[in-house]
Amino acid sequence: MSAKTQAEAGSAERPDKFSPCPNSPDFVSTQSTDKARSIEPLDYVGSLTDARQKLIDILENTKRVRLVKVETDYIHSEFRSLIFHFI
Repeated sequence: MSAKTQAEAGSAERPDKFSPCPNSPDFVSTQSTDKARSIEPLDYVGSLTDARQKLIDILENTKRVRLVKVETDYIHSEFRSLIFHFI
């Protein structure tokens, strides 16, 4: 199943949950049950709206970051490595 298909399947079944992490060592999620792929959510101070905009501003001004999709309650970004251009 492609990454796009996995994401679509995950969001269609459980819109409040991400799709499972693919078998990739550089993929992590705050919703993963696999300890090797689990990270803590980012903390923020202030309102959700202000924190969301600050995150978008940081991502837009970070080299090799592409905002793929920005919605009210969802931000999908990709980070590209400097040397090999991995995403």
